[in-house]
This record gives sequence, C-alpha cells and structure tokens, in this order.
Amino acid sequence: LKANIRDYIGGYETERMKINLFVLQKYNFGILSGTLGMGKTTILKWMASELKKYKSKIVSGYIDGSKMKSPSSSIKEVISPVENPLEKLIIKPHKELNLDNAVSYLRRKLRNKRYLLLIDDISKVSDYGTELLRRLFKSQINMQLIISGTKEEIASSDMKSMIAED
Repeated sequence: LKANIRDYIGGYETERMKINLFVLQKYNFGILSGTLGMGKTTILKWMASELKKYKSKIVSGYIDGSKMKSPSSSIKEVISPVENPLEKLIIKPHKELNLDNAVSYLRRKLRNKRYLLLIDDISKVSDYGTELLRRLFKSQINMQLIISGTKEEIASSDMKSMIAED
C-alpha cells in the first residue's frame, strides 16, 4: 500500500502554513531549523510531495545534503529535477557540467518556471555544493531555496551568508 505522507505529519499545521506562505509569496531563501529528530526531513518531503501537483509552474526537488559530496554528485542532484528520463539514464549531462555552465544549463531547461530546491541537512553539503547553490541563488534564475539543519549547523554553514543577501 502506498501511504500518504500527510498521514504521518501531525501537529505541524503552523510550520506547514509558513512553508506554504513562503512558496506563495515567492520568498527567495528560507531556513527550517530545529533539533535532531524534530521532523525537518518529514516536512521537506511533504513539501516536495505537495509541489508535484504544480509541476507545470514550479520545478522542485528535495535533496539530501549528504548526496552533495563531490562536484559531479552536487551538479547531478541540483539538475535532476529538470531532467527527463532519457537525460537521467543515458545522456547524463551532469558529467559535462561545472560551476560555470551549470547555471546556464538550468536557465535553458527552466525557461520561465520557478525553481524551488529543498536542501535537507545543509551541514553535509560539500564546499563545491555550497558554491553551486550560491551561484544559482545569485543568478537570474527564478529560484527559491529552503535549507534545513540544526541552528548550530546552519550557523556554521557557508549558506548563512545568503541570509543577509536575501
């Protein structure tokens, strides 16, 4: 049986409302912080599931920060939401992309759609992955970014500099 993630989210009405408002108001940068085991991953996965309903307007992707360790894996995770099955399985454009051309690749693929990335466990993202996210965020792509982690992880993350930029 396929279970709906909503069946497992209880008591997070306020948090879900805030996240919905974030998307609707088109804010650029958001932080979901809390203690370990609080449910940050569950909330982000719920959001990813909900956003699939709006894929004609918003391209979204949930990324486990631990999968953004190497340059190639960082690019692969970030571009995966815009790839079609042929690109994911056979062409694999992430192998040819780097920090300089990944942004233009995404711009071409997205056209005028909004791009929303949900990055879980931001402390596990490599320096390369952080720089890639920073470049995407600063580019002219219509992008929203939500990161998650404990307050300490976010404070020690290189992503904290984006808080002041938004």
